[in-house]
Amino acid sequence: MFNRAVSIAASSIRNSHPEADQRELRLRLFLRLYGRDFPPDQLERILEAL
Repeated sequence: MFNRAVSIAASSIRNSHPEADQRELRLRLFLRLYGRDFPPDQLERILEAL
C-alpha cells in the first residue's frame, strides 16, 4: 500500500515538474511524504544529505 502511495506521489511530481532530474524528484518526494515530520533546521540537513 505504501509503495503504491509513493508511486502515485512520484507520478504527480513528474507531471507537475517534467524537467525535474532524479535528485529533484527524490527531494520533492521526501518533502511530500515527510516534510511536516521534522523541524525546519533538521529538514534542511536531511535535504542536503539526499
